[in-house]
Amino acid sequence: WGGGAIQLYRLCVDFSLVLLLLTAGWLASQGQLSALTWMLFALIAPRLIDPLLDVATYLSELRGLALAQSRLQTVLQTPPMDEPSRPATLKGYGIRFCEVGLRYPHQPHWALQGLNFSVEPGQMLAVVGPSGAGKSSLLHLLARFYDPQQGRIELGGVDLRAMRLEQLYAASSFVFQDVQLFDASVLDNVRLGNPDACVAQVKAACVQAGCDDF
Repeated sequence: WGGGAIQLYRLCVDFSLVLLLLTAGWLASQGQLSALTWMLFALIAPRLIDPLLDVATYLSELRGLALAQSRLQTVLQTPPMDEPSRPATLKGYGIRFCEVGLRYPHQPHWALQGLNFSVEPGQMLAVVGPSGAGKSSLLHLLARFYDPQQGRIELGGVDLRAMRLEQLYAASSFVFQDVQLFDASVLDNVRLGNPDACVAQVKAACVQAGCDDF
């Protein structure tokens, strides 16, 4: 019951109306159907077909819900990341990639391999390249959305895998290309990171982000 089947169903329902009117017209031309009866078919048939077209809409919505449920189930079945019991001791906030290699699950080719570079506090680094070069993959590794199969990534001299996630995210921030806003006020959206923040704290965060004008 994929999208193609639903569209085929709608096409068949729409075509049935045309076929009904053509058949009724042919019967009327043969004298087997009065003009008044043909008019009755023409007026009532679209009203009978509308609920059948609504079924296609419901099937499409059910298909979307089933796909969403499948993706959600995949997330719920993902095992939690291994974390140390205690926070690590950082020696600064420098970032270092050491012979890092990443290959996504079920992908035959490496997205990144043999990657080496370091960024010290106060430095600004721009990573440029064509689509598919691995720019997003680099940030995915830094955020621990994935762990490298080769090498290690260090923050303050500590392997990211030896840090607790709350410690990593307290020491870093990310501005993603695709921004998701919830159907709520700006105040509620800003408070997502700290639901207990007061209005003054929200305003301070907006000033730091440079979005306080609006």
